[in-house]
Amino acid sequence: MSPFARRLLALALLGLAARIAYGLLTKDASGFKGDALYYHLVANNLADGNSWAAPFRGGGRVDTAFHLPLFPTVLAAFSLVGLDSETAHMIVGCALGAVTVALVGVIGRRLAGDGAGLAAGGIAAIYPPLVMNDSVLLSESLTGPTIAACLLAALRLRERPAAGRALVLGALVGLAALNRSEALLLVVLLGVPAVLPARSVKLAGLVVVAAALTISPWVVRNALTFERTTFLTTGDGSVLRGANCDLAYRGQRTGDWDFRCLAGYHVARDESILAAQWRREALDYAGDNLGRVPVVVAARIGRSFSLYPSPGRQVNELEFIEDRPRTLMWIGLAAYAAVVALSVAGIAALRPRLDLVAILLAPVALVVLTSAAGYGSWRFRQPAEVSFVLLAGIGATWMTARRRHA
Repeated sequence: MSPFARRLLALALLGLAARIAYGLLTKDASGFKGDALYYHLVANNLADGNSWAAPFRGGGRVDTAFHLPLFPTVLAAFSLVGLDSETAHMIVGCALGAVTVALVGVIGRRLAGDGAGLAAGGIAAIYPPLVMNDSVLLSESLTGPTIAACLLAALRLRERPAAGRALVLGALVGLAALNRSEALLLVVLLGVPAVLPARSVKLAGLVVVAAALTISPWVVRNALTFERTTFLTTGDGSVLRGANCDLAYRGQRTGDWDFRCLAGYHVARDESILAAQWRREALDYAGDNLGRVPVVVAARIGRSFSLYPSPGRQVNELEFIEDRPRTLMWIGLAAYAAVVALSVAGIAALRPRLDLVAILLAPVALVVLTSAAGYGSWRFRQPAEVSFVLLAGIGATWMTARRRHA
């Protein structure tokens, strides 16, 4: 093992330890709730041979596509070997975060040398927003490694255009979309800058085909299971309805999502029926309030990138909604500001290669588009965080080198 590999492995283990420590220290003694409990229960259903059954619905089996399948499938693999408790699944999520650390280090080295790779990996290991998101049994744990893998594949394809590399990029984008559906936009956001030097329609087509083939089993399953058209998820209906209502368009919750907007509806056994209704009503509401939409979209993007509301309100909201410790939230905000500043230096360091910068900023563009269409949240920034820590590692190394030569 090379010295770089040994050091990067040590950083990945540090990242794993930080995530497990945070997860264990902040885990509610009564157990996980909400989406985290959903992933845990669906994973164990899969391991027990019950396929994709909704965990919170009584009266017999109810098929679900409310969340995407990749994260529960990964957890189910560990349930099959006896690691089926909430804590075990949480640690799996922490381990996925450690994989992100390793991939970030590999990409940083590829772009700017060993020092940049280790700096980026070191930042990713202890960066509070990543640590917190990786440790709470949510799909963000898998967002990090899937986005980082897509970035690495896109860089490899740009360096040496080849059919095999195009297929790998498409397949990885498909996997990322099976974890977070909006990742399918990376077919364009990463595919275009990756194949642009080759100007090859064939390579672009291979990226699209590989992504389509990767998601096709889940898409076909949904088409055969649900009455109303369901592409990747039925969860988009609740996302849109909760983000397009009076509570999310005006007042302190502008740009956010509010559960109260989903109250009073009849929940059909086929979840696609209610999802279609919510989707239709959300679009109708937005159409009736077009004058307010630009303000709401700006607030959504601001929320995801911690530009809105004030830092104090952000901390209060996340403490109330996600039960995150206040002190760590303040530390997380400070760390985020520092990493973004270093990211700007990283872009400056790579200014001779703006083609590479376009690839590295694709996840940032993804977060902007996702937030604008849905709502704003710290957790939704996870794809962009991968880019930020990468660029921050490169920026820190570049600034250090400049000072030495000054």
